[in-house]
Amino acid sequence: MRKLFLSTVALIALGASAYAADLPIVGKAQPLAAGYPYTADGIYYGLGVSSTAGSADVANTGIVALGAGVDFVVGYQFKGGLNFIAPELDVTYTNLGNSAACVTPAGGTTSCAASDEWEIEPLVKFGFPITTVTNLLPNLSSVFPALPSLPAGVTATNVHPYIYAGAPFRDVSANYGMASGRDWQVQPELGAGFLTQWQQGLVVDARAGCTVGHTGFNLSVAGLTGPAEVTTGLACTSRIEVLY
Repeated sequence: MRKLFLSTVALIALGASAYAADLPIVGKAQPLAAGYPYTADGIYYGLGVSSTAGSADVANTGIVALGAGVDFVVGYQFKGGLNFIAPELDVTYTNLGNSAACVTPAGGTTSCAASDEWEIEPLVKFGFPITTVTNLLPNLSSVFPALPSLPAGVTATNVHPYIYAGAPFRDVSANYGMASGRDWQVQPELGAGFLTQWQQGLVVDARAGCTVGHTGFNLSVAGLTGPAEVTTGLACTSRIEVLY
């Protein structure tokens, strides 16, 4: 009787162990779905670098500013539209800025400067297959020789282009001589880019875009009959980011 009881307990324990092995473990990292991030849903994050060229007008003096930045990225990409849709948030620390000589009301000159250190940009990407682009290109194979085929065992890099629309918020500072002003400004931005999948769950994102329109704020300057107006103009940014 004792042997029968022990045998029954052993069978129950073995069955429970086999059943538990089939259950998903809460908190265990699961591999990303095949085709991510183009044909599957998922949160992604990453780091990158950027460069920006922008224009500003300080007291009727045009300033062209250049700078580089470090990007922190988080987003959610899901299957939709032609290929994928991805709302994203980029936070950039940059050293964008420049200065120029301004004319003063007394006929002399002083320094005018415009700069910003932080940029926060919410945006939405709309992706589509690369064939959408290649199908628009003319077929010149009869005039020029075609590219050679890939060697056996070598697969083509998975590239997916996209267009995007965003609204960057920039922490803009301006100086007119010893006077200064600071304000958060927002401009609409349009651009395009492409995702290159290096391996499962690792993507390189390269894109470029430009802001549209002008926004500005008033910088009060002592000695002037009115405030010296500061406006930010066109700003174009290119980014390269590694997404996980």
